[in-house]
Amino acid sequence: MSGIRRWLPGAVLLVGFSVSFAQTPGGAPAIVAALPGGTLVGSTGAYSAAVGAIADPVMPLKTAAVAGPIVANSISASETPPPLAPGPHGLPGDAPVNALIPNWTTVGSNGLQGNNCCGPVGSDGPIGQEVYVRYGVTYAQGDSLLARNLKRGQTAQIGARTQLFNTEGDAAWAIDAHVAYAFNRGNGANIITLETEPVSIHSLHRTSVGLGLGRDWFLFQPGFILDSWDANFRLGADLGSRWGAGHVNFDTPFEIGGYRRRYDVFAQAFGGLTATMEIPMGGWTWLIGGRAEADYMWSDLIPRDASFYQYSFMGMLGVRY
Repeated sequence: MSGIRRWLPGAVLLVGFSVSFAQTPGGAPAIVAALPGGTLVGSTGAYSAAVGAIADPVMPLKTAAVAGPIVANSISASETPPPLAPGPHGLPGDAPVNALIPNWTTVGSNGLQGNNCCGPVGSDGPIGQEVYVRYGVTYAQGDSLLARNLKRGQTAQIGARTQLFNTEGDAAWAIDAHVAYAFNRGNGANIITLETEPVSIHSLHRTSVGLGLGRDWFLFQPGFILDSWDANFRLGADLGSRWGAGHVNFDTPFEIGGYRRRYDVFAQAFGGLTATMEIPMGGWTWLIGGRAEADYMWSDLIPRDASFYQYSFMGMLGVRY
């Protein structure tokens, strides 16, 4: 027994060492699959990360289906696209606002093309402006004492007009603002009493501002056409009123070198007819014509007997731009 106890521990140690050296590396522990690289810390060998006990199975990649080519609806060369609805003045529906219009009646600085980039604004025609000077003769008529003692006189007007054309350009409403002056000499036909003193009329002066509204008609082509050298003719009529001040100079027959003067305000209502020839000069237009005008003046330049009719005939020179 004592011999067995002596050699039995040695045999156990020998068998343990033999088993230890005889074993080969087996499967990696489950923890290895969770570590980066699948390497167990402290080991000398590399282990596979594909451990079914812990890691999910690797699924095969799926290839996405390739979409087919997109085929657009196309129009063959033999097919004709539907026409666009016509726009204003015969232009295509998609034409720009300032497209060139070959119709000469609409080409011009105030038309849809020419010097104007964008055409008229709104549904009506363009707006024109002109300035003028008029000069001529005037006659006082009536039964008043002042009218019977006046000779033929002179009158002058300077003013500006705004024209509101219709879409065709053959007519326009006109607003007229002006300053007027008239002068008549006395004829000495009557001796009148002025504040108990006998006097005779030497002259009558009057200055006023006026406002009128009228209508113009263009005979041969639209009135707003520029970029043209063809003359045009215009007829016009207007009505209006004036407000002003005047004075009468008197001679004193019984006082050598005597002189008297009387001031007062007056009002006028007038109506006129105008005929004008228009001569285009490219970007502006000469206006040459004549005017006949009739008006009635209310005043107290001579107390209670100074209102009368007045008829004037004037030549005119102006410019429209």
